[in-house]
This record gives sequence, C-alpha cells and structure tokens, in this order.
Amino acid sequence: MQTTTTPEQANPRVLLVDDHDLFRTGLRNLLEEEGVDVVGEAAAGEEAVNAGINAGEIVSGAAKAVGGGGGGRQFFASGGGPLKEKAEEAMRIIEETIQRQLSTLTAKEVA
Repeated sequence: MQTTTTPEQANPRVLLVDDHDLFRTGLRNLLEEEGVDVVGEAAAGEEAVNAGINAGEIVSGAAKAVGGGGGGRQFFASGGGPLKEKAEEAMRIIEETIQRQLSTLTAKEVA
C-alpha cells in the first residue's frame, strides 16, 4: 500500500542562515530531531540569496495580504499594512513563498 503526503503533513523545510558555524550545527541537530527538513545552510545573507531566497518577493506578497505594500531587494526588504486581521493569511503567503523558493534546493550545504 502506497501512502501520499499532503502539504499539511509534510515536514517543514528550512534554510539555516547564521554566521556562527557552531550555532548552525546545533540548530540543525535540534530541528532535525523535531522532524524539520534542513535543506541547506548559509553563513551569510548573500549565500541565502545565491541559494534562491528573495526577501523582496517574500515581503511584497505578505504586505499585499494585509492591505499594504512593501518589497525591497533580494537580501533586504520591508513592508506592512493596516489589516491586522489578515496576519494569518500573510504568514501563509510567507511560508508558501519561502517553500517555493526553497523547492529548488537540495539537502546539500550551501556554504
């Protein structure tokens, strides 16, 4: 019998970005123990950008969801909006955008 995994059941996927190797290693271990898939690591934001992360795209979508605006560059972005009641939707958009951006990464280390 073959089972399928829905997006709600799939393990969360993350890209670790921190300039302290020891911290990244410890965090990776803790996350993996909790069932989180660490799909890559980067020692700096530039490496995360090179891996496909785009902060401007992430913030732009979330800000639109809360009735505002925002954006920026690949490595730095800001935004906001007045509709607090849409915060949950904005968080969903952030997660979906990051998941899409990370979908091209493999489990290899970026650093």
